[in-house]
Amino acid sequence: MLNQPFYDVINSGFHLAINLLGTQGDYHCVKDPTRDKTGLTMGFAGGTSDSTLVQSFGVESKTITVKVEDFSQPPEKFDQFVINGQRHVAESVHLVHLNGRVIGYKIRTKGK
Repeated sequence: MLNQPFYDVINSGFHLAINLLGTQGDYHCVKDPTRDKTGLTMGFAGGTSDSTLVQSFGVESKTITVKVEDFSQPPEKFDQFVINGQRHVAESVHLVHLNGRVIGYKIRTKGK
């Protein structure tokens, strides 16, 4: 386990990476539209280099990473993320842990 100063540094780095390298997009909660968010900053990566990701989710699959603080409840399967005018539907949602604490969510979307 990391001690608190190291935890703070790594957690800050996670947030900084999303804030600086992420892209703006919108989140649409299928079950509860009151949870929708616009102008959300999220990490966004497409994948043709990761063969496991491509085999599991398709050539146009994407991985979206968001900070836990941006959500009152975790995103769920079938929720939608609109990035650069393209709609991406969540296929799976995974927790990002640091020292046993959830610091973010990693969302996989299906491609072709």
